[in-house]
Amino acid sequence: MGLFHVKAGVDPHTIFPDNLGVTPCGHFNCLGYECAFDGPTCAKDHIPRWKKYPDQDKILAHFDKTGKAWLDSDIVSIQRINIPDKFKHLVGDASGPKRA
Repeated sequence: MGLFHVKAGVDPHTIFPDNLGVTPCGHFNCLGYECAFDGPTCAKDHIPRWKKYPDQDKILAHFDKTGKAWLDSDIVSIQRINIPDKFKHLVGDASGPKRA
């Protein structure tokens, strides 16, 4: 599962900004990782769809500032995610976002 790619060497649990109102599980929500817990037994939130994330602009601004993560282009297409123009460079594949 996963919506996001994580820069090599970055702990996926550190990619999200503070104060989202939820605590996304980095291992569930990032491609290339797998949560060791079943959804209900994980202490963090398993959020499979972008539309369920609160403060989406805050997340994208944080990704832009830190460079730790980006959205997967296939998932953006499958889920029909509309990314604001100022953040379109944060969409890519495992090799990196468009700006990379």
